Amino acid sequence: MNKEFYLKAALIGGCVAGFLSVIPIVNWLNIICCLWVLVGGGTAVYILTTSAPGPVTYGDGAVVGLLAGLIAGVISGVLHLLIPFASIGAGLAFLERFADRMPHFIDYPWMARTAAVGAGMMIVGLFSRIIIYAVFGTLGGVIGTAIFVKKKEPPAKA
Repeated sequence: MNKEFYLKAALIGGCVAGFLSVIPIVNWLNIICCLWVLVGGGTAVYILTTSAPGPVTYGDGAVVGLLAGLIAGVISGVLHLLIPFASIGAGLAFLERFADRMPHFIDYPWMARTAAVGAGMMIVGLFSRIIIYAVFGTLGGVIGTAIFVKKKEPPAKA
């Protein structure tokens, strides 16, 4: 199958899952087995079945679900890192406090270590989110294939 069909379907499914995973209150449904990521993988398979010229197999569904999960993980992870800065007032207050304390990083090495550990935890969180979303996106793609791909009827016996 043409990679163009995979990419289009994965982008749409990944955007659906990624954005639904960061909307406040709506994102709570991700507690249920990463529901939005499963939905994103299924959405990607649905888009693939409607746009691809040939038949869609379970392997195709798994691949497009994996790609959708990776895209959703990146979108969700980056947006979760940026959410604290979404409010201009809160973001400016944070930057002012950080600038005021910057000279103390030199005086207090433990503060610098704490900041480094916090940054490291954010990076680990981003990569773990991408891996988890890839796994559940693949599962959503397989489930979506079972739901959306029409089965061929066996020939009638005479």
